[in-house]
Amino acid sequence: MRLVIDSSVFVSSLGIDDEFTKTSRLFFRKIINEQVFVPSLVVAETLTIVGKQKKKSVASLLRYFFSLILIPLDQEFLNYFAKHLPTTASLKTSDFIIAITAKMHKALLITWDSKLLSSAGKICQVLTPGDYLKQE
Repeated sequence: MRLVIDSSVFVSSLGIDDEFTKTSRLFFRKIINEQVFVPSLVVAETLTIVGKQKKKSVASLLRYFFSLILIPLDQEFLNYFAKHLPTTASLKTSDFIIAITAKMHKALLITWDSKLLSSAGKICQVLTPGDYLKQE
């Protein structure tokens, strides 16, 4: 299965423990053989948040992200993005980039973000890590 993972899931699994940490860590253990596409924006968001928490080294996080399929905001992506601009402003730009990445790669979007969960379904299929695990 193809997956796009939002920064909320990475932060929950890597940063300071929160209500989603246990499920996020279990989720990452279960998807070890899946294709994971990560917008470069998600990498930047995750590094910023986890870096501020000083829980992990930025270098080790980068090595981990480089093992995934990174999606740059390059000309190919921006052309696809422009063709699929929303007619309503239901998602902020960063969330729209994440949802469009999932659409572009025919992937399932995984997030804890309530705004993405409620609005990205118009663009791509979206689940929480917990819901994904229930499908297994």
